[in-house]
Amino acid sequence: MIQVFGIKNCDSVKKALKFFDEHNIGYCFCDYKAQESIINKDIIKKWLLYVGANKLLNKRSTTYRNLQENEKELSNSSDNSVIAELLDTYKMLIKRPVIVYGDNVLVGFNKAEFEMTFL
Repeated sequence: MIQVFGIKNCDSVKKALKFFDEHNIGYCFCDYKAQESIINKDIIKKWLLYVGANKLLNKRSTTYRNLQENEKELSNSSDNSVIAELLDTYKMLIKRPVIVYGDNVLVGFNKAEFEMTFL
């Protein structure tokens, strides 16, 4: 089963869900803004192992711009535990959507990548 993690009002999440709906691909949507406990540090650490901090951490977000300088410095850490702690504290720093399927993780929406992966 494909799990789509994100927030319902995110444009990239909407595009991903529309793609799955248009191609009759089953998925489970997990809105982590509505249910923050749906993801935790352990899940985030696993995602980091698959895609890395550069892909998972959204440094272009308003949330990132509003961080304290010491928190921004933490975002440059090479320690996944530190990054996971930051992303768990500020879940809106996670790029969206995060797609989990089997033992794979995909971040963001790219139509060509989705077509190659899911069709």
